[in-house]
Amino acid sequence: AGRCVVIYPEGTRSTDGRIGEFHSGAVRLAQECGVPLIPVAVTGTAAVLPKGGSWRPAPMQVRIGQPVHPGRVSPAQLRALIVALRDGLFTDDAEQRRAA
Repeated sequence: AGRCVVIYPEGTRSTDGRIGEFHSGAVRLAQECGVPLIPVAVTGTAAVLPKGGSWRPAPMQVRIGQPVHPGRVSPAQLRALIVALRDGLFTDDAEQRRAA
């Protein structure tokens, strides 16, 4: 049986809601372990826990993408997939697979 690992590839939270540049650790770890990456976009988190602030209830949305083979994606490409997920640019699974 395996385990799920969640990695935030930016390394920090945004102060303005923009997605920062991705570090390569998530892609390298997935390559070394021979497992796919699952792109996930979470919106609304800045309102729930602002950087330097305290927790408060607020709506959030989670969008989960199709698995991506780590040998076929760079950190920059993975970031582009997650930005597209966040912005709702994928209308179906086939469209996302073509983008990967």
